Amino acid sequence: MEKSILLIEDSQEYRLIIESSLSGQYSLQTASTGQEALDILNKSQFDLVILDLTLPDLDGLQICNFMKTSSVHLGTPIIIVSGRDAVEDKVKGLDMGANDYLTKPFNSKELLARIRTHLRVSDEKNSNVIFGKVRIDLERHRTFNHLTGEEIELTGKEFALLTYLSSRVDYVISREKLIEEVWPNNISISDRTVDSHISNLRKKVSGLDLEIQSVQGSGYRLVISKN
Repeated sequence: MEKSILLIEDSQEYRLIIESSLSGQYSLQTASTGQEALDILNKSQFDLVILDLTLPDLDGLQICNFMKTSSVHLGTPIIIVSGRDAVEDKVKGLDMGANDYLTKPFNSKELLARIRTHLRVSDEKNSNVIFGKVRIDLERHRTFNHLTGEEIELTGKEFALLTYLSSRVDYVISREKLIEEVWPNNISISDRTVDSHISNLRKKVSGLDLEIQSVQGSGYRLVISKN
């Protein structure tokens, strides 16, 4: 699957340079202001973010802070690309949660190499996903109590539901979307079938700091709770 990247950059010159470098390799979305970036991040998830610090309305570090305090974007790699080349700026950016810092002007080949590195590291980390007290082993399709190591026995569909919901923590997911993702090409699946599987899944993760909330008229939302 093609990796998705959000480019937050107000300079048309650098947007074109980066767009040209990434063309055909990644799915790229762009934002030219901080508020536009926040609006996009409130609706979508990305595999990596390229962030300029000098935006017309916000300091890029505010975007960085937003992402690193969000359960949805916490693990998303951030590469800062900025004209600020002082050591203090680099240290501040990295301390705020950025994974890398590249100063302008830069070599496009170096940017691409850094993108590949951070995506590879992110993929390795994401093979085991931890939410609350639940650890999901995406590679082996198994689920465990993260504290005790005890396996949580899930059916294939329950695992698929938990995996999809956990990839969109705090987002409301409609039954239609769950059917599309978990039962693709099966037009006979009803809302009642989804509700039944969700009910069984709830029981199995009960007490593990995960809550699958019903949102009336909309669907379901997975949240991390502290009991």
